[in-house]
Parts: sequence; structure tokens; C-alpha cells
Amino acid sequence: MKIPKSHGGARPGAGRPATGRDPVSAIRLPTELTSQIDAWAEAHEVSRSEAIRRLVELGLKARD
Repeated sequence: MKIPKSHGGARPGAGRPATGRDPVSAIRLPTELTSQIDAWAEAHEVSRSEAIRRLVELGLKARD
């Protein structure tokens, strides 16, 4: 007689924790642009994600 394996339901707190409240926006960037962003991020001591957010904000402000 084989005992069926049971898999319980969802556990509270299971899964990957939320990293933020904002939606994710995935984009493809040319290698050269990514290198320029990385250099800017290093010069300003921020992550690539933070650099992209700041550069987009600067670009939008400059447009006004």
C-alpha cells in the first residue's frame, strides 16, 4: 500500500518578501548605455536601479 504524499496549503510568510511597493518596469538597454549608467552610478555611489531612477527624473525635469 502506497501512502499518498500530501502537500500542505500556503504557509503564512512563505514566498519571497516584497522588495518595494512600486511596479517593476523592465527595459532593454544597449551595452554602451548600461556602461554609462554604471559609471554614473559609481560616481554618485548609488545602485544601477537608483541611477536609472534619478537619470529618468533628471531627464523629465529638463524637458519641462
